[in-house]
Amino acid sequence: MIKSIVEIKQLIQNNSTYMKEQFERLEKRHESEMKCLKEEILSKSKEIEKLKSDNIDMLNRETTQRSENKLLQQEINTLKFELSLHEEVKSAVNNFNSKCAVIESKLQSFSTNMQKLSSKLESEYHSEQTQQTSIGEESVQNSPKGNNSNYSVVNVENDDSSSSERDETEVKRTETLYSEALQSGIKQPEKSTRYPERNGNAKFGYTEENWDIDKNVFRGVQRRRRRTERIVLYNVDACDKIEHVTAAIVEYAADKGVKVSSTWLLKEFKFRRNSVYMISLNIDSRDFYLIEEDDYFWPTGITWRKWIPKSKRDGRNYYDDVDD
Repeated sequence: MIKSIVEIKQLIQNNSTYMKEQFERLEKRHESEMKCLKEEILSKSKEIEKLKSDNIDMLNRETTQRSENKLLQQEINTLKFELSLHEEVKSAVNNFNSKCAVIESKLQSFSTNMQKLSSKLESEYHSEQTQQTSIGEESVQNSPKGNNSNYSVVNVENDDSSSSERDETEVKRTETLYSEALQSGIKQPEKSTRYPERNGNAKFGYTEENWDIDKNVFRGVQRRRRRTERIVLYNVDACDKIEHVTAAIVEYAADKGVKVSSTWLLKEFKFRRNSVYMISLNIDSRDFYLIEEDDYFWPTGITWRKWIPKSKRDGRNYYDDVDD
C-alpha cells in the first residue's frame, strides 16, 4: 500500500514538473505572440495614420481643384460678358457708320443745292444791278440841270467787274452831295455818339464825355464744384433687391460719416449657393480718407478698390476681384 502511495506521489511530482514545464512553455509562447501582436498593431496604426494623412491631402487637393474650377468658371463668364459687350459695341459702331454715311450723302446733296442757290442768287443780283444802273442813267439824262440847284447828281458808270469799284463810286457820290449841301447852307448833321472818334481812349470804347463808367460790372462767376471719388464694392450679398441693398449701403456709409452721392449696379454674379452684386459708388472726395485709412470700414467679406478708367486698365480683368 505504501509502495503504491509512494508511486502515486512520485507520479504526481513527475506530472507537476511536466505541467510546470508546459506552463512555462505556454507563457513564453504567449509572450512571444503578444509581442508579435503588439508590433503588428503598431504597424497597422502607422498605416492607418498614413492613410488618414493621404485622405486629408486628397481632400485638400479636391478643394483646391474646386476653387480653381470656380475661378475658371468666373473667368469664362467674364469673357462671355466681354464678348457680348464687344458685339454690342460693334453693332453700335456699324449703326453709327451707316448713319454717318446717310448724313454725308445728305450733306453732299445740301451742298449741291446751296451751290445752285448761290449761283441763282448771284445771277439775280447781277441782273438787278444792271437794271438799277440803267434806270439811274435814264433818270440822269432826263433830269433838268440848273445853277441854283442844291444837289448835283454824279453819273455812276456801269461796271460789273468787281463790287469794290461800285463801293468807291458810291462813296464819291455821297461826298460830293455832302460838300454841295454845305456850300448851299444846309445844316450839318450832328456826329453819331454811337461810334466815337478814334483818338485817345476811344479805342477802348469810351471818350472824355462818357468817362465815368462803372468798372465793377466786369467780374466773373465762380462755380463751386464738389469733387467726387468713385469706388467699386465686391462680394455684396444679393439677399434682396438692388434698390434696397443700395439704400442700405448709403445709410451704412452715412452712419460712418461718408456721404454717398450716387450708386449703380455693375454686374450680378450668380453661383450655385448664392449670388453677389458688384456695385459702384460715388462719394465725396473729402470723406475718402475715412474709407482708405480704415481697413474694417466695410462689413466682413466685402472688398473694395478705386475705380480704374477703361483707358488705364492695361488689359486687367474687369471683374477679377469677385469671390464666390
